[in-house]
Amino acid sequence: MADFITTVSNRKLLKVGLESFIMSSGVNLEPGHFMLKPCPSCGRDEVYRTKGKDDDDFYYGCDSCGLQLNEDDAVKSPVEAFTNSSSQNEASEIPDEIVKGIAASAVSDLVTPARLHGTEEYFNNVLVYLEQGEQPDYLFPLTRGMFADDSLIVESGAEQTILLDKNSGGTVVVSNRYVRIVSDTGEWTIPYSSISSVDVVGHPALHIHTKGRTYYIKIAGTLFDDEGELNEAASYIRKKQRMVAGDMEAEHQVKKVESEDPIQKIGRLNELKKAGGITEEEFEEKKRQLLDGI
Repeated sequence: MADFITTVSNRKLLKVGLESFIMSSGVNLEPGHFMLKPCPSCGRDEVYRTKGKDDDDFYYGCDSCGLQLNEDDAVKSPVEAFTNSSSQNEASEIPDEIVKGIAASAVSDLVTPARLHGTEEYFNNVLVYLEQGEQPDYLFPLTRGMFADDSLIVESGAEQTILLDKNSGGTVVVSNRYVRIVSDTGEWTIPYSSISSVDVVGHPALHIHTKGRTYYIKIAGTLFDDEGELNEAASYIRKKQRMVAGDMEAEHQVKKVESEDPIQKIGRLNELKKAGGITEEEFEEKKRQLLDGI
């Protein structure tokens, strides 16, 4: 029932709210603390933190192999800490500072702790569905009520299926990886690699066209002053779709080049580099490999 396709997406580590949470949990963090990463050398979950000479100075090390680490290598982002240690039963126990960090890192102000937790009316808990590295950037409630339309309809060819009726409700999550529709009765995931186009229609609705399906998503528009946020989210979806399509095309071109004669490959790789498909470093590395193979 969902367009599940694996995608690859880069994401910067979340820093907002992280330090305040660590400070509130005590000066020292014991080995295996859920905010600390496994050791990059020995792989064991034995990284710890102790206070240095200054108030904001900390020492990170592995209790197993003795490796010294910097903060970036030792401390998880809020999303990493949440997605690695939580389940649906644990979602309500996520520290507020982590949820605040996720909300503060969103590109829009539509993502709030209350909406992430589903404690604000018309919204569902979406935290339990996030994958590692996934950042929700927009949240919208689905329309619901006696005089509302069915909130989620999928069309495949000439056939339409009501996935969520007017009494179901739910939340639309636009993240750095997917468009998700989350409800008490189900969850649908649409990766950007499967999206061909998106439109904002009516009062208001998102129409997302994928390879073989169209999702008609009705938004509870009365909660917003205008449709500006929905148009911004649609632009965001289009941008992500183009980025994924560009990555896939670049990968296709690289594979095509790899099937050619070594000298032809270098020429083609140079063209790909000039077009921005690969970096200078990637070009030089491929060129070196090709010349070594002659």
